[in-house]
Amino acid sequence: MIKISEIIKELEDIPPVPKTALDLLELTNDIMANAGKATEILSKDPALSMKVLKAANSAKYGYARHIATVSQAVVILGFKGLRNLILGLAVYKFLNEKGSEEGKHLWRHLITTASLSKMLTDKLGQEDPELGFLCGLIHDIGKAVLMNRRTEIYNELFQRSEAENIPINELEETFLGFTHADLGRDVCRSWLLPGVLVKVVSLHHKHCITDIGDEGSSELLKSTIIADNLSKLFNVVSEHSVNFKPEVLKLYEHRGVDQKMLEECFIKLPEEIAKLEGIFPEIFAVEKLEVKVKVKLSNDAHEKTIRLFLLGKGIELTRSLADCDILLTDDEKAMESSKAILCDFFTDDIHHENQLICTNHLNEWLKQKKIITD
Repeated sequence: MIKISEIIKELEDIPPVPKTALDLLELTNDIMANAGKATEILSKDPALSMKVLKAANSAKYGYARHIATVSQAVVILGFKGLRNLILGLAVYKFLNEKGSEEGKHLWRHLITTASLSKMLTDKLGQEDPELGFLCGLIHDIGKAVLMNRRTEIYNELFQRSEAENIPINELEETFLGFTHADLGRDVCRSWLLPGVLVKVVSLHHKHCITDIGDEGSSELLKSTIIADNLSKLFNVVSEHSVNFKPEVLKLYEHRGVDQKMLEECFIKLPEEIAKLEGIFPEIFAVEKLEVKVKVKLSNDAHEKTIRLFLLGKGIELTRSLADCDILLTDDEKAMESSKAILCDFFTDDIHHENQLICTNHLNEWLKQKKIITD
């Protein structure tokens, strides 16, 4: 049986990031620390210094003039930006070392979740959108560690999860004796990360929050849970199935998180992700497609789900029949229109334990109807 303590010990013996980065990570948790000390630590690591400079000159910070010195870059990024950069690079290294498709897919999921979590945190007026970003970025750090350090075992669990449509954390509990959330919690503790991050990583699979603790961590946790689920819907690809849990949206019903807000987030998401180019490796782009689609389904949950899915594919949505190129509908009367395509994907039994299962079949269905091309 694999033990969490053994994996943590491996990370201590062969850390995923250089000592300079770990020293910086510890410094960012020190409220008495200053930019001068961070610059001094970075001077010992030219490679990391270059990454900090590149990040400071990225579109995210948008400075008109070129940032030429590390000390300037540290001031621009701030300790929060430095922490995000270091942890993001650590997670990327875990996932990239093996070069697997699963690792690439998880990296895309983490970047999307981080961006969505930041947007939700900002829209809801929570104290720190950058902390919301970081929660999304590292929420699956335990999964990244398992992919890297127990590759064969974890690949088997992942393939079984896909084939049998069983949540990966349930298989982890059965076959490993712990989940990636448990491992992620202990990784965060070993890196001396703030308690709020430890809580979010540990509890991100909870969908009914009752006694999480202080209000700040509870709000950040809820934002991360929603972003995690929405990111899965945004990133449906041909090789993966997605279990989208609509009930998680109820976590924020009282704060006005409705379909309109979520669609606004999905429309803005490609722009937010593009700003990360120059900070993190392998930032992907979502191309806008030259097609306008109107969705009109009898089942409200199905309509909301497919609207978000289509936005994630770069498709423009419209509510006007006259303005649309394609009408997706299950209404027989509407089928008289030359624009109408019968949306029969949702006629199958897609409900499983209160989950909407968007599989590769949805991608294939949209390809057949020539709504998407890849």
